[in-house]
Amino acid sequence: LEINAATLEAAKAELERQREEEKILLGEKVLRLVLDYEANFRKLELIRSRFINYQQQQEILRIQYRLGQGETSQFLESQVKGEVLRSQLVEQETLLAQKVRELEQLLGDKSITNLSN
Repeated sequence: LEINAATLEAAKAELERQREEEKILLGEKVLRLVLDYEANFRKLELIRSRFINYQQQQEILRIQYRLGQGETSQFLESQVKGEVLRSQLVEQETLLAQKVRELEQLLGDKSITNLSN
């Protein structure tokens, strides 16, 4: 009977140790995801800023082109640049949404969805 009590105490201590270890691992995963989210958000903001600049430059090119001062190749190159920026925006938005979903899964909290907006 004393052996069983000692065995149970040892098992209880092991379970508590494992539980604490799981808490630490979960905390590390959450921290990594939050840091990844923040990095992706900063990249998204940078790409959005670049896209706004692109739109302004595009408008200038359109005006120059209408006035006969622009070249077709320059205008087309600008269009390609815009498509690249659009694809980068979509990619970053997707990565951000993925980080939010991963956080929701880990934490079981749907209120995190507001982060992606």
